[in-house]
Amino acid sequence: MQLNSYSWRKLKAFLFTLVRAFEFEKALPADDIVLKTTVVGRPVVASNPAAGSQLPLLIRLVNLD
Repeated sequence: MQLNSYSWRKLKAFLFTLVRAFEFEKALPADDIVLKTTVVGRPVVASNPAAGSQLPLLIRLVNLD
C-alpha cells in the first residue's frame, strides 16, 4: 500500500495527537527487560523469555487540566 504525502502528514498528525494524550512507562524494572538480538534487537522479559518478544507498558491518560 502506497501512501501519498498528504496521507502521511495526516497519519503523523493523528499519531502525534494520540501519543500526546497518554503517558507511557515501563511496567517492570529496567533490569528485568533485556535485549534479544536475532536479525534485529527485540525486548524480552528476562523472567519469562519463553513468552517471546514483549515490552510491558503502563499507559495512562494525561491529565489535561
